[in-house]
Amino acid sequence: MSNALTVSVIGLAYVSLFLLERARPLRQPKAHLLHRVLVNMVISATAFAAAAALVKPAATAMLEFSAGKSFGLIPFLGLTGPFEIVAVFPLLDLSF
Repeated sequence: MSNALTVSVIGLAYVSLFLLERARPLRQPKAHLLHRVLVNMVISATAFAAAAALVKPAATAMLEFSAGKSFGLIPFLGLTGPFEIVAVFPLLDLSF
């Protein structure tokens, strides 16, 4: 997805939620609209900055690690063929 499309989708989501909150508020506002919007923008910017600085590099490093090296319980046990299928099914079923 391109950056422009991503920004557009996120912006549309924020505007839609803002309009929905203005039309049907869940509670009575305790602060002025401008103050609430500024607080929400600061918190959102902090969350996006944390995701960009911490989550994305960590996820990228783990994806590169898992693509380059086989790891997990099944490779550790050395199961192959039908034994692997029999072992994987209950492990996947129990992981949810």
